[in-house]
Amino acid sequence: MINPNDKYIFLDIDGTINSDRDFFEAKYYDDTDSQKNAGEIINRGCLAYLEHIIDDTDAKIIMSTNWRRYFSLDEIYEVMVRNGFSKSRDIIMDEYPSYQYESRRGAEIHEFVEEHKLTNFVILDDIDEGLSSFFIQYEDENDWEDQPDANWIRTDFRVGLDGLDAGRAIKILGKTEAAKARAEQYQKDLELLASCAI
Repeated sequence: MINPNDKYIFLDIDGTINSDRDFFEAKYYDDTDSQKNAGEIINRGCLAYLEHIIDDTDAKIIMSTNWRRYFSLDEIYEVMVRNGFSKSRDIIMDEYPSYQYESRRGAEIHEFVEEHKLTNFVILDDIDEGLSSFFIQYEDENDWEDQPDANWIRTDFRVGLDGLDAGRAIKILGKTEAAKARAEQYQKDLELLASCAI
């Protein structure tokens, strides 16, 4: 059930937790596996960055991907698990924006946000599909201070979700107290290590 006080990640899959290169390599190495090439390709590295966002923010996933048209949420989850996703099934919400036309994804997410009164969310997507009509994209060339209302991280379809994207998403959603404590301890460990090396 959607809770307006929780944090959410609207997750696209193609170009976000996989990339063009993954599709090319799958076709090159396994041209006979039509099911895999039809839509079961997930990048383990991109998945690790997604888990990093979840670990640091305690966010849940709302599927906004076009995969909703072809797979159930349980099937999508199983594909993710087969490729290394370690979170439980309840991290993926059963509710998600309606799917009608690819060009309306931005409107569908906006309607969902308004209906559920969501205030703390990030959209991970490599294609506009109407998102720019409703949401502010994080622009690489600007400082974070100039983008306090940004909530769309546009991933690069050539590589998928990367460390910079994950860092931006965490900044938008906000770290949990546990994540802040881990970061502080990590900084102290680095300083101790540096002092030992002098």
